[in-house]
Amino acid sequence: MLGCSRVKRRTFLNSVGLGLLGAGCSRVASTEKAHVPPARRTKNWTWITLHPEQPPDLWKRDFARMRAAGIQAILPEVYNGRHAYFGSRRLPVKTERLEMMLPLAKAEGLEVHAWMWCMPCLIDDMLTKHPDWYNVNAKGESAAEKPAYVDYYKFLDPARPEVREFIQGTVKELAAIGELTGVHLDYIRHPDAILPKGLWSKYGLVQDRVYRSSITATRPTVARSSSRSTASIPSTSKTRRATRNGCNTDSTA
Repeated sequence: MLGCSRVKRRTFLNSVGLGLLGAGCSRVASTEKAHVPPARRTKNWTWITLHPEQPPDLWKRDFARMRAAGIQAILPEVYNGRHAYFGSRRLPVKTERLEMMLPLAKAEGLEVHAWMWCMPCLIDDMLTKHPDWYNVNAKGESAAEKPAYVDYYKFLDPARPEVREFIQGTVKELAAIGELTGVHLDYIRHPDAILPKGLWSKYGLVQDRVYRSSITATRPTVARSSSRSTASIPSTSKTRRATRNGCNTDSTA
C-alpha cells in the first residue's frame, strides 16, 4: 500500500506541475498576443513636377483622378536646384504654381508635401559668387566646374556652415506655408561614388572601381564651426512637422 501511495503521490504532483506549466505558457501566450502591434496602414504617394503651362482646371482633374486611384499624398517638385515654383524671397522664381495648386489638392483630400532639392545648386548667382561653397573631388576639382556624371551634379559642400544655412533657409520658407503637410528633402547627400549598375549604360560608364573623380573630398574651411546637422531647423511646431513628415535620401540620378 505504501508503494502504491508513493506512486499515486508522484503521479499527482507530476500532473499538477504540468498543469501549472501549461497555465503559465497559456498566460504568456495570451500576454504576447495582447502586445502584438496593429498592422500599419499603407499610404500611397506620388511625385509630380509642376508644369508651368498647365491650367488650374487640368490640375483639378488630375487631382480627382489621383484620389480616385487611391493616392493620398502628393509631392510636387517646388525647387529643382535652379528655380523655385513657389513665391520664394531668396531663390529665382519660375512661377508660383504651388500656391495655385494647394487649394485644389486640399479640395480633393490630398496631403501636399513640398519636394525640394538640397545639395545640387545650379543657380548662376551662386556659381559666380560662391564657387567655394561647392564640393571638390579627390583630384581637387570643384563640382561647380567639373560635376560628376551629369551637368546637374553640382553639389554644395554640407561641411560649410553657409551651405547648411542656405538649405535651412529654403526649408524655413516652405515650412511657413500653412497649407503644406510636410517638406520632402531630396539629394540630401554627397554625390554617388559608384552609381547603381542599372545606370551605367544610361551614362556610358563602367565603374569597376571607385575613381578619384567621383570621390568627394571635403574642402578645408576656417569658417565658424557649427554642430547643427545639414537638415536641422529651429524646433518650432511647424518646422518640426515639416522635417518629420518628409525626409528622403533617394537618388534621382
